[in-house]
Amino acid sequence: MSESPALGATGDTKAVVKSIVGTGIGLATLLLMLAGLMIQQNANVNARIDDVNANVNARIDDVNANVNARIDDLQEDIRELRALIIDAIKGADTAD
Repeated sequence: MSESPALGATGDTKAVVKSIVGTGIGLATLLLMLAGLMIQQNANVNARIDDVNANVNARIDDVNANVNARIDDLQEDIRELRALIIDAIKGADTAD
């Protein structure tokens, strides 16, 4: 009967070791899943940032194109006014 407690203790030790190993595997699996979720979330955030950058750059390009077109129109108007003023000045000299 003195051997029974020793066998019981060995069985309990094995059960504790199995429990610890199982818990370790479970925690490792959970940590890997969480790491995977974090990586996925990081990829999603980066994709959204890239989309925002692309949209902002497209809007800036549109604004630049519009501003450049307006400046070109303004320069053309100034050239026309300059030509009219020069013609008016020349016309006034010849009338004297």
